[in-house]
Amino acid sequence: MRSNDSRRASGSHDTPDQALPGWLFVLPWSLRHVGGVNEVVKALFVQFRNGRVFTPHLLVAAEESESDGSDALELVSPYHLALWSPVNHQRPFRALFSFVLLLPYRCWVMRRFINQHNITIVNTHFPGLNSLLFVALKKLKLFKGKIILSFHLSDVRGAQAAEGRERLWSVLLRCADHIVVVSADLAKEVLALDPTSAAKMTTIYNGVDLALFARGRDEPCAPFSVPNQSKIIVSIGAFIPRIGTRCTRSSFWSCFASGARRTTGTSWRRWPRS
Repeated sequence: MRSNDSRRASGSHDTPDQALPGWLFVLPWSLRHVGGVNEVVKALFVQFRNGRVFTPHLLVAAEESESDGSDALELVSPYHLALWSPVNHQRPFRALFSFVLLLPYRCWVMRRFINQHNITIVNTHFPGLNSLLFVALKKLKLFKGKIILSFHLSDVRGAQAAEGRERLWSVLLRCADHIVVVSADLAKEVLALDPTSAAKMTTIYNGVDLALFARGRDEPCAPFSVPNQSKIIVSIGAFIPRIGTRCTRSSFWSCFASGARRTTGTSWRRWPRS
């Protein structure tokens, strides 16, 4: 397992408190990439670091690339370990063979990491079947903590579209200790993969810390005009085609009564990332 800075444990710039239990976030990509899932994990890191109940760590389930050599946010120094899925329709035999062949080595590496950092929670965001590694660790009694799977929509859609993997997804969901989803509708989609997982599922809706959008004392702010109407809906996020911006606008219009006066105003502002 590789870290961007072998002299410093991941979790924050400060030396992590080894007396605290460790919480391992697992992502399939670097936090340097822009995206909603990354923003959630970054916010959790800040909360964990300030709360000092757990020491947060980050495992990127992929080989380290040159662009991931340093973190511009100075939030965490991630560890890298390529975790492969046992299923690949293009190369089914090779995927299964590689998963089984490298499983002992990856279990050994993860066991050392878990013991070294006192990991008690493994929390995979945007999980895939490569998360079966953590199930194997628990079954082999190499990890006595909890496994939390956090789904964010596209990961569930990918699981639903993958034919022939239903049984493995069912195993993963059943062996997880907790499952977190971002909406009630997404919970239904996860339960379609394994109906027996309802008792361990928790819905935590996405939200926004309004304090992040407050104007600082030294930060100039352009005038922001508010339409003179009784209902104002604000959408905060990345307005890119793949997240269905048109559907969002259509949903906004449906919130207004039929025949009501409709005015459209668009204001673009870029806040610095925290």
